[in-house]
Amino acid sequence: MNKIIIIRFSSIGDIVMTSKAIRNLRVRYPKAILHYLTKPQFVDLVVHNPHIDKVITLDTNLITTIKKLQLEQYDAVVDLHNNLRSTIIKLVLNKKTVSVSKNSLAKRWMCITKNTSKKQVHFADKCVACLYSFDVKNDGLFLDFYLPQGFDYQHPITSQQYICVVVGALKATKSLPKERLLEMCKSIAKPVVLIGGRAEINTAQYIANQLLNCINLCGELSLLQSAYIIKNAEKIITHDTGMMHIAAAFNKRIYSIWGNTVPAFGMYPFMPSSLSIIAEVQGLKCRPCSHLGFDTCPKLHFNCMQNQRIDAIANWANKSEHIA
Repeated sequence: MNKIIIIRFSSIGDIVMTSKAIRNLRVRYPKAILHYLTKPQFVDLVVHNPHIDKVITLDTNLITTIKKLQLEQYDAVVDLHNNLRSTIIKLVLNKKTVSVSKNSLAKRWMCITKNTSKKQVHFADKCVACLYSFDVKNDGLFLDFYLPQGFDYQHPITSQQYICVVVGALKATKSLPKERLLEMCKSIAKPVVLIGGRAEINTAQYIANQLLNCINLCGELSLLQSAYIIKNAEKIITHDTGMMHIAAAFNKRIYSIWGNTVPAFGMYPFMPSSLSIIAEVQGLKCRPCSHLGFDTCPKLHFNCMQNQRIDAIANWANKSEHIA
């Protein structure tokens, strides 16, 4: 195969988790031209990857996108999104195709039965597995994330040791309430840097207003600047978010806090287990309640986050560890 299009429209974490498949595909086809199709807001996640030759953006008009793809004359399509739009693209291009298995039904069944004993294969390995028919091998390694060569976010904090706290998540039931976040940050002795999007500005300001040793960068950073803050942090405290997967790609020490979702869905930090601590409230009969999340707890008690061991998180953050 001489020319291959890889499809993953969104979102941050899912795109980062495709990096392993991209690397393994490049190893198998070192001379092939690899293109990546994604939404415009996520271009920075892949455009600096040396294994990708060109990034094509998804137009709001799918027909326009398809016309662009037809001009490229691909030999194969690697569908790592596997939804209606990617299926239409595959049908129209009519080339040799492989598609990732998302197993959405299995996740929904977990939410119904609350049985998480049968863990899903990690999404990063699922992406590689769909390439087996292309004679691609799994190298057994982890994720990649690339910043532009020479990229440097000029902020004084990056020259110090600090704990990076990813404030929010896509849904409220995937993140700690602001009062518990404040409690956690107050217990951390080292400088704390808060990152997140515009949706987290008010929560981050609530925390920063009550702390002296805190820098609030929520809503101020580009995607790459956030990644730079993560890369230079001593440790990362995060919820089940896209930033968690960027931190995993950088092999940072991560404390991930899980609410309504569970690692058994196969979206946990894909990295050496020695660097990753997963915090879950065990024994809740209502968890998982959704593989995506809600704006409010369906049971109203929100015990999956309210009962998190804030002291354990802070103790981990305060502990000095030798990082090779």
